[in-house]
Amino acid sequence: MSIEAMKLVWDYSQSTGNDRNVMVLLANFYSEKEGAWPSHTTLADKANISEATVKRCIRNLIQMGELVKDVQSGPSNSQYKTNRYWITIQKPEDISGGSNRANEDTQGGQIGHSGGSNDAIRGVTIDLQNKYLNKIETKETFESFWAIYPRRIAKGQAEKAWAKLSPNPDLVSAILEAIESFDWAKDERFIPYPATWLNARRWEDEKPADDEWVATF
Repeated sequence: MSIEAMKLVWDYSQSTGNDRNVMVLLANFYSEKEGAWPSHTTLADKANISEATVKRCIRNLIQMGELVKDVQSGPSNSQYKTNRYWITIQKPEDISGGSNRANEDTQGGQIGHSGGSNDAIRGVTIDLQNKYLNKIETKETFESFWAIYPRRIAKGQAEKAWAKLSPNPDLVSAILEAIESFDWAKDERFIPYPATWLNARRWEDEKPADDEWVATF
């Protein structure tokens, strides 16, 4: 257990309810050098909540900026690895630009990897947090695509194609608008697999002037 991490959680965490319980448990497992890597099952058992609730609490803590998840980086003797978590709570004086920040590794209010300045640590954790939030956003926009694509088949391949594309909001809108405007074949067999359609960037196809275009392979 990290006393510093536990103190930060009790004194400065904005979390409440189950979110707070999960954060306290993570601090209990925490090491400044190695983070914490309890499984969802362990956290659920100790907090007396479901694993689904644990996952929701972790998402909430990440969105609050108090936690960073390093996917499947926990030590393990098997092929199955748990996620590693880094507590990133900041003291109020650190947020407002407190003094001697360069000399404060764990006392500056951010618990993370050892070594290097707080700025370097903060850069790593913010980058991990942004990647996680982008992953959530990509998943959500994919579900919007999947909901309206006329042939919902081979979802795993389609999701990989969407993640590879990693569309920004403007591109998402363009893709969804293209799907809704296409004159799709009535026979589903002649509609491309969603992954095929995405990989071929079919939303960029020009519609014939005679307005009789049917989207097929």
